[in-house]
Amino acid sequence: MTTTTNPTPTQLASWRALAEAATEGPWGHDEEVTDSLVYAAGGAGERVADCEDEDDGRFIAAAREAVPALCAALEASREACAKLRARRRRGGG
Repeated sequence: MTTTTNPTPTQLASWRALAEAATEGPWGHDEEVTDSLVYAAGGAGERVADCEDEDDGRFIAAAREAVPALCAALEASREACAKLRARRRRGGG
């Protein structure tokens, strides 16, 4: 598995697009007898995924809200850093 330590703007845009195309969140997780069920918590609570592994199910459910939030936080941090660098180049400290 390849770990991305500094996602490119293209990767962030791709991840954001995947999240926006997915079933609306938040998602929940429920352990059934034979598998781990991931479901859309709002509306009809439709089944989103079935996982054989309980940890995978919890991760998928959490990722629905986490991915957009993490993308937004990283984009905001990058924007703040760019503004600080620009101000520093202008001699503003």
